[in-house]
Amino acid sequence: MMIWITSSTAFANWFVQMSHPWMQWPQAVNVEQIQLFSKQNNDLQLATDKGLLKLTNQPSSQAIVVLGGGSKKGALKHPEMDLQDVSNATFERLRMAARLSRHTHLPILVTGGRPDASELFSNPEGQLMAKVLKKELGVSVKWIEDQSLTTQENAVLTYKILQNEGISRIYLVTHFWHMPRAKAIFEKQGLIVDPIPTSFAYMNTFDWKNLNPLDFLPQPGGLSRVREIWHEILGVIWYRVRF
Repeated sequence: MMIWITSSTAFANWFVQMSHPWMQWPQAVNVEQIQLFSKQNNDLQLATDKGLLKLTNQPSSQAIVVLGGGSKKGALKHPEMDLQDVSNATFERLRMAARLSRHTHLPILVTGGRPDASELFSNPEGQLMAKVLKKELGVSVKWIEDQSLTTQENAVLTYKILQNEGISRIYLVTHFWHMPRAKAIFEKQGLIVDPIPTSFAYMNTFDWKNLNPLDFLPQPGGLSRVREIWHEILGVIWYRVRF
């Protein structure tokens, strides 16, 4: 019975809602409406799904940082990338970063190493991400960080690169469920983070009226969503203890 319940979309959405007071899940941002609210005082205005979010007296972000979300091998359609490809999760982040870059004209930094130690000759995620952005999404990458293996290392090595460029404020692109932990880690390194979350597979508010009978049936998507949320809750606890 518990497997049935926790594998449903209804439970996943309820779980997100119940954990929000502690996790502070981000709002979706309309990147097409990001603009300087006032050039005189350089206030920043973001369009979210709940209205306009104004960040008063703050300088605009100076770069876009995209976190790697995995890669996959055996991509026979990509001999130019040694038969590798970015994962679906990574592509979703790259797609958002490309939209944001076209709108803001800011430079992009991609970060991701080779987390699978068994793949000694595989390309680091950062290099794959840069190729996909350039060849498939038509956006160039200015910086490639390809040594990190964790979100903590993403932040440490990214900060070193951007510090040399005099950049202190960034747009951070990653999945909705990964954003609270990633944002906290990057801010602890000294960067000011404007979150650009993507891949909202959850309702922003839990409302029985928005559910249909299929949402109460067990399915792989529901179980994976619950796993993602648990992973991030435990990850936040671990990072607070460890770092």
